[in-house]
Amino acid sequence: MSEFKNVTFKHPFTLRSIGREMPAGTYRTRVDASPIRLGGHPFSQRSTHFYYPAGIFDADHLGGSALLSKGELEEALSTDRKRSQEIAADLTS
Repeated sequence: MSEFKNVTFKHPFTLRSIGREMPAGTYRTRVDASPIRLGGHPFSQRSTHFYYPAGIFDADHLGGSALLSKGELEEALSTDRKRSQEIAADLTS
């Protein structure tokens, strides 16, 4: 089963699986969950795909997708939220 979701970054960010800084913006993701049996026990295998648009790195770039490591997207989103909180704290100081 696949679930598509948009995620928004307010600041430039880096995903280890892509290895380049990405600009702030909204990106599309797809999470695939595949039920499997392991040793006779039910188990769910999940994978997250991150899609980026054409022209994001340079004018000739066609866009593409990356298969992310477990927790990679959540870590990047958490870092983005922390950066927003730090900026807000600096503005009120």
